[in-house]
Amino acid sequence: MNAVFKRESALVLYGNSLLSASIGTYGSVDFDFESIWEFIKETSDFDKEKLHFIHSHPPGVDTYSSLDIQCMKALNMAFGFAINFWIMYCDIEGNPNLKRYKIKDGTVIEEDTVIGEDETIIGALEPIRKLLILLSCAYDSYIS
Repeated sequence: MNAVFKRESALVLYGNSLLSASIGTYGSVDFDFESIWEFIKETSDFDKEKLHFIHSHPPGVDTYSSLDIQCMKALNMAFGFAINFWIMYCDIEGNPNLKRYKIKDGTVIEEDTVIGEDETIIGALEPIRKLLILLSCAYDSYIS
């Protein structure tokens, strides 16, 4: 699957459920913080490990930016726990890849990127990739 990301997009998942989807610009995208905050407050058996913030990066950007670090720190502070923060990027052949990050003790840590070991997200992996690609790409540049 080859893709050319034209803009950033974001998804927020709780387990395999989609909580939010956003389309941004070439260099940024906003998460729908208010709806996520409401969901957390209203979910009595909330499990922080099931919450996943996922967004795409433009071509050539395969790691977090300073804005991503600020976002992770702000979300950690607001929610009171380290969030699962995923970045989807395309490799040189245009194949989409995912990396997961967390901030622990003020330092960005790249988490294990073998997604198959994460039971809360494994069932949604392919739909996540496809939805992010569709949101991030110009439709005529998407090749399946």
